[in-house]
Amino acid sequence: MFQAYIEFPGLSNHLFNFNESCTYKDIQEVVSKHYNVDVSRYRLKTSLGLYLNESFHFKEYFNVSIPTCISVMPSLLGGKGGFGNRLRSQGAKMSMIKTTNFEACRDLSGRRLKTIHDAERLARHILEEPERKQKEKEKLKKKIEKILEDPFERSKKKFIEDSEFLDQSRITQSRIEEGVIANIESEIMKCKNKENNSVKISKKWNVDSDSDTDEETSK
Repeated sequence: MFQAYIEFPGLSNHLFNFNESCTYKDIQEVVSKHYNVDVSRYRLKTSLGLYLNESFHFKEYFNVSIPTCISVMPSLLGGKGGFGNRLRSQGAKMSMIKTTNFEACRDLSGRRLKTIHDAERLARHILEEPERKQKEKEKLKKKIEKILEDPFERSKKKFIEDSEFLDQSRITQSRIEEGVIANIESEIMKCKNKENNSVKISKKWNVDSDSDTDEETSK
């Protein structure tokens, strides 16, 4: 005789006694009767992670003198497969994308390629520095020579030698002046007329007031 704890999901463990000659089917019958389940949908797993099958014998896996533990695990139906094909197709798609940036890679000495390339670019920049300075000097020299060839070129005024255009511009200018003068004179006349009207009104008002005062005194 030997003892085994049966562990069912969601329920407490139960201790059962089995004969040393018991088989996989005997354990299935005990589980089916005690838990009232269809054992074809469950698998039996040992504490060592081994799944039991029909060729199982306790003496080969367990010490009969020590109680063992058997877990009842629900069996999951397998899918239709195709996962490997999916992985291969994804790998083929990834391989189609060619990488051209290897700056993050390292050489055999452990240095990153970006560091090596930056050092090479800096060295080229330092070597080309005299050539760049020489080009800048030549550019500045040409600019100075161009200015010294005719130093008064910028100060020279350019005149338009188009007589018709000059005549039209003079006529237009004279018309604008005449229009401005006429507008100013008309505004001055309006102001004078307003002043004369105000003077006439004030005189008339004074005459009327004097006549009213004379009538009041006569009374």
